[in-house]
Amino acid sequence: MSAEFSSGIRFKQDDQIKGYRILKEFDPGAFAFPGKAQSPDGRVVFFKKYKRPGGASEWYQGFVDYQQELKRRIQADDAARKLCYEFIEFFERKQHGNRRAFYQVFEWVEGGTDLRGVLQNPAGYDWSQRVIFARVMMAGINAIHRAGIIHTDLKPENFYLLPEPSIAAKYKLRVIDMDFSLIEAKAAPWNGFEGYVGTPGYMSPEHLTGRVPSKPSDVFTCGLIIGELLSGGHPCADMAAYDELAKNGALRPIVVQRDIAEVRDSGFLHHVLNGMLRPEATKRPTAEQVLRALNGQLVEWDGRRAEVTATPAVLAPPAPPARPAPPRTLPPHSPPPPVAPPPPAAPAPAAGVIDIVGPSGQSITVNLDTRFGRNQFRTWSADFERFMATEQFRLFRSGSTWMIEHCAGAPNATSMDGVPVTSAIPIRSGATIAVGRTGKCPVTLRLT
Repeated sequence: MSAEFSSGIRFKQDDQIKGYRILKEFDPGAFAFPGKAQSPDGRVVFFKKYKRPGGASEWYQGFVDYQQELKRRIQADDAARKLCYEFIEFFERKQHGNRRAFYQVFEWVEGGTDLRGVLQNPAGYDWSQRVIFARVMMAGINAIHRAGIIHTDLKPENFYLLPEPSIAAKYKLRVIDMDFSLIEAKAAPWNGFEGYVGTPGYMSPEHLTGRVPSKPSDVFTCGLIIGELLSGGHPCADMAAYDELAKNGALRPIVVQRDIAEVRDSGFLHHVLNGMLRPEATKRPTAEQVLRALNGQLVEWDGRRAEVTATPAVLAPPAPPARPAPPRTLPPHSPPPPVAPPPPAAPAPAAGVIDIVGPSGQSITVNLDTRFGRNQFRTWSADFERFMATEQFRLFRSGSTWMIEHCAGAPNATSMDGVPVTSAIPIRSGATIAVGRTGKCPVTLRLT
């Protein structure tokens, strides 16, 4: 057995290790043997013995020290401690001569699910629960970022949900699986020996290209998960193409499917959420900014202001009532005071919604950034199923103007009044949108 490994020997049921009795062993992972154990005080815990790094590994001691620092930082921050699983104990043991093995003990979570379970059972969780899960997820990541920690391997499975019937979400969320997380500005001891842990389909562009994951890398991955929770699916429809789409900023936009009560400017929220998926790490919002946007509390980001934000938690005391002015007296036979002209009329508001009208008068109303294709129109005629892509064109707001753009993955062109849509352009009310120059699948866009 290579010295890289502790001993290569996994524990087995009923083994006693520093007072912990092994109740059940699980299949080993790449780095550790996991299991369920009973602590000396009778508590059930999650138990891990590391097989890599081994005691003779060049990065073993650095890894032990790094883990202790991760534990210290999380326990020192109240929010991080509450939103991450509990770190109970780390310890070492010598075995087989001078070889050492490193052990971790965490709280045991049972009877719950994780965000993957939520995504696989959409009917089992209502909209308000999904919104709360997204908010608490961002609160957890904001907390560990504040503690100077980057998770690096976020995915739905690493947000565990513990049943808690007394709260609105019915579950408490825990951030888990942090043993290969990074400490900001402190090189990982495994650097040069192992790659940075990540999951295909959930890695940031910089992670995919071999750069060290950073806080914006976690934000990128959270954007993917928010897309799954609130936008109806992962922003990448074809996982085989994920790496290139993520690196080139070509993932499909996040479009929140329903209103969020506290968010008054949905366009601004979409602006922030889609900023999470930008390929340039420095151009993404922070976890705190995303959390504030989801709560309707973010005022400005990336040069754009929210039209209406939530009422601040702390309000200035009301001003004392103004003393009424004494009545004005006019000399006898004075002409009446001039009447001020009425204020100029406010400009007419921009169109609020778009009606997409089909060949037989059917219509769909649009009030949010949305992508359209065969799934929305397939019942209108067989042509929509035959010629349209799953994502054919996108309707979205730019300021107060509605725009249309062709979806890059659609094999047949999108045209407006017979002219191909080659870039995002403003919509004209009454315009005919169709597939290709021949005008297949025509629909009419009506601004109302």
